[in-house]
Amino acid sequence: MRRKIWVVIVLVMVAAFAIDSTADDLPGTITGKDGAEMVLIPVGEFLMGSTEKDADDAMRMCEETKAYNPEKQCDRENSYKDEMPQHKVFLDAFYIDKYEVTNARFKKFVEETGYITDAEKSGTALAWIWSGFYKITGVTKTDGSMNWQHPNGADYKGKWSSIEDKWNHPVAQVSWNDANAYCTWAGKMLPTEAEWEKAARGADGRIFPWGNVYPDVGGKIRANYGKGADGMLDGYEYSAPVGSFPLGVSPYGVMDMAGNQWEWVADRYDADYYQNSPYKNPTGPDSGTLRIVKGASWSKHPELLRAANKEHVEPPAHFN
Repeated sequence: MRRKIWVVIVLVMVAAFAIDSTADDLPGTITGKDGAEMVLIPVGEFLMGSTEKDADDAMRMCEETKAYNPEKQCDRENSYKDEMPQHKVFLDAFYIDKYEVTNARFKKFVEETGYITDAEKSGTALAWIWSGFYKITGVTKTDGSMNWQHPNGADYKGKWSSIEDKWNHPVAQVSWNDANAYCTWAGKMLPTEAEWEKAARGADGRIFPWGNVYPDVGGKIRANYGKGADGMLDGYEYSAPVGSFPLGVSPYGVMDMAGNQWEWVADRYDADYYQNSPYKNPTGPDSGTLRIVKGASWSKHPELLRAANKEHVEPPAHFN
């Protein structure tokens, strides 16, 4: 989860403050109401979505993944349709959190508001658990033992049974509803999909935040992702402390935009939205039941780490 503040006069909304995006002296970083460092994303155009070649390259990455995970499904016709066509988008300037929201910051929100997450209300949650060589299995708990304080369940092999030593890890098991509530408390808003994507890839249409090469080129790891038998070649079986992969930084200095933890954006989902989406400050479809997550997570492979990739789930959904 990541938050943003608009810097345009007319869009105060729930932002902590608003300033003229045409000013030449905007600071490169600011501190939000919640104490989080925020990075300026400047006004201007960027390339959003994927080209046909990008989709071909994503399919090639997917086929490579199948070499060590035969159950992987690769579908060129349908998997990348919602990323196309690639198109120019103009965005006003805005600030976005430099790091994903941590367990420590979410704890402060809960303590100050008494907020109860969707996982805690329902007593049901899903966790993805390493189950073999390059494989993960979805495990659903219906006894209330999985929540933001116990992302893998309170009894999972002693791993992630608590967040007590993981305060600087990104918060997990948080729904869209929970993320939106946090943003309101912090005087911010969830970024739109377009804002998130520009913050992740810059203006030049690059595939990943760091460029167009795989996240492990040259033996240097650029993201926390599903690399190795149990994801451990990047040094972490599950999530990592925010900012642990400086080589994966985006062109604007935003960290962990690929891997580590899925990130909610404000937009609803429509597979055909790009066919007629607005050029200036698009905010997604006006209707629809599903919401978009971006950035992939600790278990995902390169084709899902691409900045243009998106997934769509129900707003109450939450996972580790």
